[in-house]
Amino acid sequence: MGQRRAQAFVTGIMWPVTCTCISAPIRSLLKVSLPHVETSSHNVTAEVSTMNRPFIVRYEQDALIVSFPAPARVLSWAVLNGGFCHADHIINHHVSGDDRWFCAEPERWLEESASRLGLQGTIVALASAVEMKKLVEVSLSAGGNGVTCFATVGCSNALSVGDPASVAIEQTAPSPLHTINMIIVVQPGISDEALVEAIQIATEGRVRALYEAGTWSSLSDLAATGTGTDCIAVVSLGAERERYCGKHTELGELIARAAYIAVKKGIAATFHP
Repeated sequence: MGQRRAQAFVTGIMWPVTCTCISAPIRSLLKVSLPHVETSSHNVTAEVSTMNRPFIVRYEQDALIVSFPAPARVLSWAVLNGGFCHADHIINHHVSGDDRWFCAEPERWLEESASRLGLQGTIVALASAVEMKKLVEVSLSAGGNGVTCFATVGCSNALSVGDPASVAIEQTAPSPLHTINMIIVVQPGISDEALVEAIQIATEGRVRALYEAGTWSSLSDLAATGTGTDCIAVVSLGAERERYCGKHTELGELIARAAYIAVKKGIAATFHP
């Protein structure tokens, strides 16, 4: 029997690739070609960004807002409400590079921004100088598992792990820089241990995309592994609590592919807007 291939949808255009959905839901379509994705042994399918899902996505005032019907377990190192928490909303907010208030009080700036957006409850907030019109969304599913990755990608602040430090802990926040922010929503729910593992898997997906793109550190002659201000937030949705999501698992495969493809697309959009 022939090998089954999933379909990828980009604003109504369809290609017979294995497992990716790329969507630019704000203002303009990303003018980049779909990456080649190796065929998986799993029956992984792509879904358009408007698929039925237990969370709401909207864009207002330079912000991506992901809202949940009930508080969802989240792990991140976001400026606002980082660490483990139960969040009602997650936002990724564009910040102007010359915003002195943000540099002086980033947490308060994000709290005020969330209030202006009309959000209530616990809000996890990320920030970046990357404009939200460059946001990439990737949704993958297989075997009852689903992963959606929202990413904004900027590489002007690219660094290699271990590069010389450029700021001191006691200094105020640097001016908003291009960064790689990812919000990853995972279904079914995963344990706290798996949330930690999911961040590792997503980080490896980011590193792979940067390596394949030939991205170099802005401070050294080393290959970039990220930027100096990256952030990842992973959301666990559902009553079930999968314990593992490593590379041997189907859920780990979906998390890795979603992160990798989203960052790859974001890099391409940065250099070919």
